[in-house]
Amino acid sequence: MTVAFADSFDHYGTGSGAQSRLVEGEGAWTSIDGATINSSISRTGARCLRLSSASHSIQKGFTLGLTIGLACALYFDVLDQTTVNRPSIHFMSAGGSILFSMVFNPNGSVVVYGSSTSTTLGQSSGGLITAGSWNHFEIKFSISTTVGSVEVRLNGVTIIAVTDLNLGSTAIGIVQYRCTYSSIGGSFQAWNIDDVVLWNNAGSVNNDFIGPARVYTQYPSADMSPMEWDVVGAASGAAAINNSTPDDDTSYVQADSEDLLAEFTIGTLPADVERITSIHMVPRGRITDGGAGVILSYIKSDGEIAEGANKSLSTSYAYRGEVFQVDPDGDIQWTKTKAQNALFGLKRVS
Repeated sequence: MTVAFADSFDHYGTGSGAQSRLVEGEGAWTSIDGATINSSISRTGARCLRLSSASHSIQKGFTLGLTIGLACALYFDVLDQTTVNRPSIHFMSAGGSILFSMVFNPNGSVVVYGSSTSTTLGQSSGGLITAGSWNHFEIKFSISTTVGSVEVRLNGVTIIAVTDLNLGSTAIGIVQYRCTYSSIGGSFQAWNIDDVVLWNNAGSVNNDFIGPARVYTQYPSADMSPMEWDVVGAASGAAAINNSTPDDDTSYVQADSEDLLAEFTIGTLPADVERITSIHMVPRGRITDGGAGVILSYIKSDGEIAEGANKSLSTSYAYRGEVFQVDPDGDIQWTKTKAQNALFGLKRVS
């Protein structure tokens, strides 16, 4: 695993149902408290995530790592100098203990703490964060008791870089966005999140800073052959599942037996797409019969196929995410042309 998770918050829909869909399965977030989908602004696509109350938070658990990175775009409504509001991102152990925190200060600076605010690992100068616009942040932790390091980049420029630290030996397993850092206190500050990418160094590609990336959401545009799944409630399989707000049992595709395939093309990639770091498929489904209900996602590129892992469905709708790091035709980085021409498939395994 290298890129472990990416999200632009465009495929969950809006309204009260979107909040519950944010935590539907391992292809989504792990837990949420009050955060909502925001359709008023976005850095990419049509939506972002908004935290607008002191208790609001959202977190994602992922494969444990001693070297991990997070990229995301943040939009702060204001930077109020008169209050002590400090939105924060916590990096936690698998058990939920805070190991490190990145905190955003009202004076426009960024500070990285250890397990508490009594340990400052690094701090930027003030005046770097711009309120009322998108700021792209990347942070990388390399955990070691002797040569640990932390680096923070803002819009591609390094603003914190500290080396030769004792960062302990506990792996990071959870990333949590929180409206306030409770140990600091003070009033809260509303902020918005978009273009989230989580990675670690477990693979040979996509295992370091990725730059100010965007996460584009694309939907199926047309059915291809084979199209062996039944279509319900729409004229085509693509039309049944290309809704940006899921309609559950109104329109869908279904496979009544194992080994059935369904393949699709995707819509036109945006003009500004150049380098593609990875492709993520996040099918959402459930099982309605008494079988095992196992599916997998796959990508076909110039006849070469990359299959994801078997994913079990339950009787409730859930996302079953899969990350494809490289183009299976040559095991090389995706190009825009190859991604645009690829076929995206589902297989019922059992």
